[in-house]
Amino acid sequence: MMTSGTSSNDGSRQARLGWFSGLELAGLAILARGGQLKRSALGFLVRSQSKDKWYQVVWDGRRWSCQCPFSAKTRRTCKHIFAVLFANKLNINTDMTQLEFQCPSCQADGADIERSGTYHNSSGLVQRLVCKRCGSDFTDRTSFEKMKINARTVLAAIDLYFKGLSYRKISEHLRDIYGVQMTHVAIFNWVKKYMAILRRHVKRMQPIAGRKWHCDEMKYSPGGNSEYLWNLMDAKTRFLVACQVTQHRRKAEAKQALNKGVKSASAVPGMVVTDGLASYPEAVRSLPKQRKKRVQHVTRAGQNNAVERLNQTVRERTKTMRVNNVKVLRRFADEYPLYYNYLRKHSALGKTPAEAAKVSLGKGWLRSIRQADSQSRTRMKAQEHRH
Repeated sequence: MMTSGTSSNDGSRQARLGWFSGLELAGLAILARGGQLKRSALGFLVRSQSKDKWYQVVWDGRRWSCQCPFSAKTRRTCKHIFAVLFANKLNINTDMTQLEFQCPSCQADGADIERSGTYHNSSGLVQRLVCKRCGSDFTDRTSFEKMKINARTVLAAIDLYFKGLSYRKISEHLRDIYGVQMTHVAIFNWVKKYMAILRRHVKRMQPIAGRKWHCDEMKYSPGGNSEYLWNLMDAKTRFLVACQVTQHRRKAEAKQALNKGVKSASAVPGMVVTDGLASYPEAVRSLPKQRKKRVQHVTRAGQNNAVERLNQTVRERTKTMRVNNVKVLRRFADEYPLYYNYLRKHSALGKTPAEAAKVSLGKGWLRSIRQADSQSRTRMKAQEHRH
């Protein structure tokens, strides 16, 4: 057996005699104990066998390295590195290594996905995978190519952002908990990149909304100027059918918010519930008639609680943001509905609003992004083929 840190003479001697070195046996012993190896943001963590600590084992593009004293001093392959090599060779699933493998072409998962070896690149260890159902080959880095950080860390950062942490707080969290040095700008770019992938995909979807919608507006003052964030939500599915930023809240802006919802759902509601803002009556009357009947407009007190609870959730999220210009607010209005509709389970529904509206993506961040990215690439290939 030839491994890094082993001389050619030693390797040929081992091959002839058919035995393992002491360090290799120690690596196998680490695996045999179980629970000694887990995936980290940079590579792997292997538990020390003599101290209460974990050693980071990483691939730098040329060789494996370990933080243990033996490897750091001699630059040789230690037992912790051998444990990682054997785990990879034997396809042993360590905790935190399973990334919900799903075929990006046919969405098969579980027993239909087969491992097919590994290779190394600048981002570390890459697992090759094959779909037994459709024959597609992909990797555990699919949709996260060229990332030096593994997918779980990227998605954890994006999820933390939508749960209320600032980019700088997320950067500190990754550094303190995972030992990952990432700037707040890099995390901002992750959010921007992957939310754009989801946004392009869901634009092609049409939620099946109910007949009753709620509408309300919230005031913000970025840069000292008044801006209004309109939320239009379906009462049955809790689907946020429109999220719109305008400078004013006149009749024209109210119509704009309602029309955006009609376009998104490809349907006109039978009833719209609002507060007493004077802009709403004419805006609701401008909606197309349903079976020769005008859309009913309700403004009774206490009837708009559903969207007001949504407003509180939005307000809690924007408190930690620096909404210092209208661009930040508009970007939030583009991104937050994706999280609220497709990725955040609604406590009252027990599922996401998108699942209730029959337009859900794959469950969780990873499957949703891979499904959206895969179908986007398929459409691009089809367009190139036609041209």
